Amino acid sequence: MALHSTQAQPKDLSAQGLRGIAALSVFFAHFFVCFFPLGLADYYDNIAMPDAFHGVIESAIGTPVLSALWNGQFAVCIFFVLSGHVLTKSFRSTGKADSIRSLAFRRYLRLGFPIFFSVMLSWVICRLGWLHIDDALRLTHSQWLAAREIHDASLWAALKDGLYGVILLGHTDFNTVFWTMRIEFIGSMLIFSYALIAYPDHRRYMLALIYLVLTFLLSPDMWPFYWAFLIGYHLDDVPSRIPSWGLWALVPVAVYLAGFNSSPLFAPLRAIPLNESILLSFYSTAAGALIVFCVLRGMGHGFLLSRPVQFLGRVSYPLYLTHCPIILSTGCYTYVVLHGHLGMSRALAAIAALAVSLPITLIVSAYFERWIDQPGIRFGKWLAA
Repeated sequence: MALHSTQAQPKDLSAQGLRGIAALSVFFAHFFVCFFPLGLADYYDNIAMPDAFHGVIESAIGTPVLSALWNGQFAVCIFFVLSGHVLTKSFRSTGKADSIRSLAFRRYLRLGFPIFFSVMLSWVICRLGWLHIDDALRLTHSQWLAAREIHDASLWAALKDGLYGVILLGHTDFNTVFWTMRIEFIGSMLIFSYALIAYPDHRRYMLALIYLVLTFLLSPDMWPFYWAFLIGYHLDDVPSRIPSWGLWALVPVAVYLAGFNSSPLFAPLRAIPLNESILLSFYSTAAGALIVFCVLRGMGHGFLLSRPVQFLGRVSYPLYLTHCPIILSTGCYTYVVLHGHLGMSRALAAIAALAVSLPITLIVSAYFERWIDQPGIRFGKWLAA
């Protein structure tokens, strides 16, 4: 999912940096719903148990608009929009169908190889008894945390999920982030097909309408995510003569859309007659498209090309796949010991849990990227050669 090219253009590297920031946002989304669930209660129903604590921290996390920074769906939609753009970019510039066929041939392996090892990481952590979900649950009263229990931790279950259950069936038993993997795979296949059929471009508008209608009808719960791939494909069709101030002016609009939740501040956005969960996906997709568009047009290059952000971009896929089991093990263990056993305040215990789980996640992601992600990419290219 990340971009890896020594010949990459600045805008491509900026897109990679944006992907890294989005992956970090997902980390914080899951960290907060684990330890301060009521902070995101306006986003998600039934995220906290009735006796969950609501204090200053939860109020700060849930501040309208600011909470867009850890709206996990917003970050995921950035991934989908970027996929629609990056996966078809070479084909759109050259018209060579071989580039699409090669990507399509190895897409399952590209996604599945890291997924398999992510499943096995979760399985090992579970089998070793390193998950501390129950102990943390008694302290945080997070309904999200309660739903993270692995009910079948057998090796056979892990192998099935790693090999096909995650991508083909949408299983999330070993890692909650896996819900996006089936969408990513299907969305990739859809946009590959669309790109081939829509080329040359004189047929694209009618085909785009057909794509929108079919995904709306066939996937009534997930269609905004599939629309994200199509939007990513067509981002280069938008006129490029937009001044820098115009791009920055779009950012508050994107943040407002990404912040959509049950708060009265977003009442105008409820004019569209869709249920809350679909509206959240819809506005997250729109917000993600705006941010990706601005970045591809040059916004924030200085920041996104910096070494720390580029590192996040390189490890974004491993970071996305590995952060949950690390939060549920080292993060929860740290919190339980400090808050539950030693009586440290919730805030300090959570800061300590973050200080432990985030560096471990980044270290694991770096090794994962080097020894699993990159070899998987090379193996896929070898197969497709």
